[in-house]
Amino acid sequence: MANLKYDVLIVGAGPAGSTAAMHCAREGLEVLMLEKCRYPGEKKVCAGGLSSLAMEIIESRDFLYKEIKGTVYYGSGAAGFASIELPGTGLNTYRNAFDSYLANMAVEAGARLELNSYVTGLSREESGDVHLTLRKSTGELAERAGKTVFVCSHILPIIEELCGRIGIIEQGKLVAIGTIEEIISSSNTKSLEEAFIALTGGVEEKELLAWREHKSVGS
Repeated sequence: MANLKYDVLIVGAGPAGSTAAMHCAREGLEVLMLEKCRYPGEKKVCAGGLSSLAMEIIESRDFLYKEIKGTVYYGSGAAGFASIELPGTGLNTYRNAFDSYLANMAVEAGARLELNSYVTGLSREESGDVHLTLRKSTGELAERAGKTVFVCSHILPIIEELCGRIGIIEQGKLVAIGTIEEIISSSNTKSLEEAFIALTGGVEEKELLAWREHKSVGS
């Protein structure tokens, strides 16, 4: 593939990446998604749970597996295991079908999807253009993008290494955007992980263990 220029380049065609690509393309931007696998969702082994809120805005049901009538979250630590039971309904999905469905929506909106495209690095020129280095099965090594690169991932160390500015989404809403330092400062925390937990209403390990002890005493 020859070097091309895009307004937005998105690394990862998972649910976050494909959704971002779809909205950008609908706004008239030239969008390229790069997915390292042979097809979106190929190597996803998670349960693929969707909340009832998510299902309200998704039209297709072809990727559904079974209904969820409750959720139990387990965590481990020095004191053993802890769990939290949450009420509410939802649905399990086949991740390969669900991820492909969202990627197809992005493509239908005008985004371009390149598979077998493993991004290994990026660099910025003085002009502001961003170059990505790819490891592709076809042997092609370079892809040129415009000035915006989306890295859509829940793996925070990767985000900290690659991104100058980040956005945190909770239940479909952008709850924070800025540099890592700005987000940590505004959330009054000490790390990006702590900031993410604070902004999304998550539970830290010490709270999980305290809850477990309380349940044990009560029983």
